[in-house]
Amino acid sequence: QQKADWAVQWMNRENSFAERIVAFAAVEGVLFSGSFCAIYWLKKRGLMPGLTFSNELISRDEGLHAEFACLIYGMLQQKLPDDVVHGIVGAAVEVERRFICE
Repeated sequence: QQKADWAVQWMNRENSFAERIVAFAAVEGVLFSGSFCAIYWLKKRGLMPGLTFSNELISRDEGLHAEFACLIYGMLQQKLPDDVVHGIVGAAVEVERRFICE
């Protein structure tokens, strides 16, 4: 629920396009990592091959989404101050850390 709440907080029209792009990159690049790691653990043990194969494809897709968001951000004329970008990504990392540790 914390992940969804975090994403909703950033994915609304009150935030600038630049903020939404950075948050989108964080969702795609950070907020899925814990779930993917758990499934990779199964793969290392040869368990649930169908699930682990689909996870590889989904993980690759999420990586492309994150990369795309970063490319779009790089094209923006008006970028965010570094501290704002660090704050958005840092908050995503903290949400994911709590998810993994619970």
